[in-house]
Amino acid sequence: MSNYRNLTARDIMVRKVITLRPQMEVMDAIRVMMKHKIAGAPVVNDHGRYLGVFSEKSSLSVLLGME
Repeated sequence: MSNYRNLTARDIMVRKVITLRPQMEVMDAIRVMMKHKIAGAPVVNDHGRYLGVFSEKSSLSVLLGME
C-alpha cells in the first residue's frame, strides 16, 4: 500500500472493538481501557446498540470535577 490516497477506512479499521456497558463503574471502565491500551470505547446496551463514547478525556474531566 504505497499510495495512501487510495486507502479507505476499511483498509485500516479495527475489527475487534472493545465495548463498555452503561452500568459499569467509572474505575472499571478505566481499567478495561488501560488493559487494552485504548483511549476510549463505545458504550453499548445489552442488545449491542450504541449509546455513546467513554473516553480518557471525559472520565478525567468528571473525576477531577471539571464537568
